[in-house]
Amino acid sequence: MLLDIGIRIPVIPKRLFGRKGGSRLVMRRPPGGCLLRIALRYLKIGVTPQMVEDMSYDERMKFIAENGKAVSEMVALSICTGYISGILFVKPVAWYLRWRVHPAMLTEAMIHLLKGIDIKSFCSIIPLASKVESILNPIGSQNQGMS
Repeated sequence: MLLDIGIRIPVIPKRLFGRKGGSRLVMRRPPGGCLLRIALRYLKIGVTPQMVEDMSYDERMKFIAENGKAVSEMVALSICTGYISGILFVKPVAWYLRWRVHPAMLTEAMIHLLKGIDIKSFCSIIPLASKVESILNPIGSQNQGMS
């Protein structure tokens, strides 16, 4: 649900002539093709969101030092969700994320992304939605032939 409305990623603002230049990056729910690209990077890392949450500060820093590029590319893929933009802009956006977003925020963004695209919760909603739909339909709403 959070990924549908978008999660704003805090970016360290650049100062240009004494003014803060504000830039906003918003993560959204990626489509299927983008999920495949994210899954390739996720499998390369080899950790689960639960494992990352259970890490201490030192372990997270070691994790970012070893897998920071893949993490930033996963988050960049959730920002650039189109087919063409996923090919053209992921590397520059990932580079920008590595240089302008705090590593703790980057790992949190990855955790929210991976938890948000988990299909397990969606699979439990489908049977519930079908039951609710059958309950909410009035008895006489079925289309029957009028004679």
